[in-house]
Amino acid sequence: MEAIEVRHALAVIARVLNESERTHPPEAANNWLRLSVRDHIGRAINHATKALMGVADDGDDLANAACRLLLALERRERERATLQRLRERTEERRAR
Repeated sequence: MEAIEVRHALAVIARVLNESERTHPPEAANNWLRLSVRDHIGRAINHATKALMGVADDGDDLANAACRLLLALERRERERATLQRLRERTEERRAR
């Protein structure tokens, strides 16, 4: 199976993430980590709804929805990795 090419979409996502970095103060750089997966998904749904309805605002709601879903996915994967490390440590302690 040939890989799906999404370079244009990824470029838009990179632009949105970079713009977000520029428009938020440095101390807010990791605020996205404080939000839960569920919160990111909720915000993605809000952006997607605006995009579906054609509500014009300052940003690209479709791109913002995609970014929020990526942030949710990143949070989920980090949580899974942390849980896996904890399981491994627990198993190592039990094995001693």
